[in-house]
Formats: sequence, C-alpha cells, structure tokens
Amino acid sequence: TLTHTPLTAVDENANAISFVATASDRSGVRSVTVEYQINNVPNTLTLVRASNNTDIYQASLDLRGRIKSSDSFQYRIVATDSARNANRTILPQSNLYTVKVEGLGEVRNFYTNSFDNITSSSADFIGSSNFRIAQPTGFTSPAIHSDHPYQEAGNGGKLNFIYTLRYPIKIKEGQSYMEFDEIVLVEPGEPAATSYLSEDFYDYVIVEGSTDKGLTWKPIINGYDSRDRAEWLVHYNGQMTGQNSSAEGNPSLFKRRLINIKKAFNTGAEVVFRFRLYSDPGAAGWGWAIDNLDIQGLATGIEEYLLNSDAFQIYPNPSTGRFGIKARFQKNVPSMEIQVLNLLGKEIRKETFTQNNLSFEHELDLGDLPNGIYFVNLKIKNQIITKKLVLQK
Repeated sequence: TLTHTPLTAVDENANAISFVATASDRSGVRSVTVEYQINNVPNTLTLVRASNNTDIYQASLDLRGRIKSSDSFQYRIVATDSARNANRTILPQSNLYTVKVEGLGEVRNFYTNSFDNITSSSADFIGSSNFRIAQPTGFTSPAIHSDHPYQEAGNGGKLNFIYTLRYPIKIKEGQSYMEFDEIVLVEPGEPAATSYLSEDFYDYVIVEGSTDKGLTWKPIINGYDSRDRAEWLVHYNGQMTGQNSSAEGNPSLFKRRLINIKKAFNTGAEVVFRFRLYSDPGAAGWGWAIDNLDIQGLATGIEEYLLNSDAFQIYPNPSTGRFGIKARFQKNVPSMEIQVLNLLGKEIRKETFTQNNLSFEHELDLGDLPNGIYFVNLKIKNQIITKKLVLQK
C-alpha cells in the first residue's frame, strides 16, 4: 500500500521541496523513490524511512538555482516491495503529478483578505496541498486551513507545512502590524517548555518573514501551540484517541492575534510572509485555521495600552443597530476617541472619552444608518486599532 498527498505548487525561490509518503507491505518495503522531471529532464530522489518502526518515508529535493516560474515540474512516487519477484505500486497510477512553479508578485504596501472568494484568495498564496483556502463543514465562511487533522511526523521525522503570501509587503514608517483570527489545535508541549525550539515543545505554528525572497526566514513572533489560549488547550485535550486529539475546530474557537512587525523588520524592508506548522513525532491534532488577515491595512494596533489582542471587542456583530464596545487596558489611558467610518473612509461618528480606569464599556447606536459594513476606530494619542462591524437590520 502506498499513500501520498500530492504537492501542488512551489515557490521559484524555495531552497528545497519536501516529499513524504507512507508505504507498507507484508514482505517489507525495499525502496520508495520520487521520479521527477524538471523541464522534461528525468531524475530520481530516494525517500528515507523515518525510523525502523514507522511506514513514513521522506526526503527533501534541493532546488537552489534549479527552477524558475516558467519551468515544468512533474513527478510520481514509486514503492517497491522486498519479494523475490519485486512488485511495484505507483502514484499516480497514470501520468504524473504536476507541481506549479510560482514566482512572487509585485510589492504591496498592505494586504487584507477575509477569504470569502476562495478562487481569487488561493491565487494570492504559494504552498503545498497541506494548506488551502476552504470552508470545512461547520464553518460559516472560508479561511486558510491546514489539513484536518495534520500529519504526525513519525518516529525520527520532522514535517513543515507552509503557506506563503505571494506579495512582499513594504514595511511602512511608524507602526506596522499584522492581525488575524485563528484557531490553533496542535499538540501542546510539556508544561515547562517555553521555547518552541526545544524538543519538549513538540508541535507549533509560527509566522515568519523573509527579506531575500525566501532564502532565509526570521520569526516575527515566537512559535506557539494549543497552550497559547486556555480554550484551545481544553478543547484539544477534551477528545483524545490514543496519543492524538480528535477534537475538531469550530468558529467559536477563533481568537484574534495582533503582531508588531517592527519587532522583526525595519521601515522600508520588503518582506515576504509565510505561515508554518511544524509537526514532530508522537502526536497530532486538528491543526490551524486563519481568517481575516490584515497586514498594514486596518491593523494599526495599540498594544502599548491594550491588555491583549482580544481586549477590544464589539458585539453583537452583525447587529440590527446597537453595538456594545468593551476594552481592557494594561495601564491608565488619559483620553481616547471612538470613531465610526463608512466604507469610503468618511467619518460619520466621533466621541471623546476621559478614561482613568483599566476597563471601558460603551453602547454605540447606529440604527439610523443604512445596512452595510462600517469601521470603528479606538484611538489613543496617535495610535489606532480598527474593528469591522456589519449593520444588518
């Protein structure tokens, strides 16, 4: 038996591409190879068994200087058993898998996407088939999703599942933020494990950036797992099948993340961003989902004051007219403004508040406005965080 998740695309600037297959046979497996062609020139890569007690075979193909966006890249997986009269299983059974070689797009000043259009949104990213923009059962809108569940690496193995935004972002002057909603149901590390680089941290997700078109990568936030939010950890541990979690994600688990890009990159840098899920041996879970991605668009956060990325909330959303606003601060705020803007950016409401407490609540009545999408700014000094709201009477 032979199973393999086909690779669908590769960045022309990638250092390597990883192949993983699972093969087993009663008489034993003699070899698993990748027969590939770059511009119709045939070659072979041998996959190596991850360990003696696993059926997982894997290897990386060095691509440095070997491909560009106009190239043809095709392959198939061939497994041979150890019988005297060797038997072979080939995937695909006919023809070859085709990997699209893709280049980066034009540099942009910002990127925002709610992923409602799966086709156009998918064209913005480069990655393996282990990530995709989809709407799984139980979700009300599309988002970036890893495999559910994602693959466990097997003894001695290490797997990285990667989804790269095609458009480099030029880091602007002043504040620069990335913001998105996410669900992280990946294997939690040991309670004492604090560094994602340590072996006992186990699986993790991470957001990284590159200023050399993907040759080297730098974290813009440390890797994290299901322990990052109490709700994720409880949900992950609530339904176990052996070592693996069988708990499935649902929209109620989405949490907002705010990342200060300036902690990693300076003004003027042209940065390619990617999302990476790392899987080690031992266990796995449902995976990662990412929605409402905003890079240097509306994400102009005020983390100096806010307690965390969920500390500014508007509810219910959508609403028929009345919205509640809540904010929690980590230090006293002398004064602040609430602004309401329409889709054209025109200010249609503004209120100023003197704020000496660490919490803030206010009711916003937009019942006199027409249905549609609006933006609410929470402004403290020259810092702003923006939330989108939907008026639906």
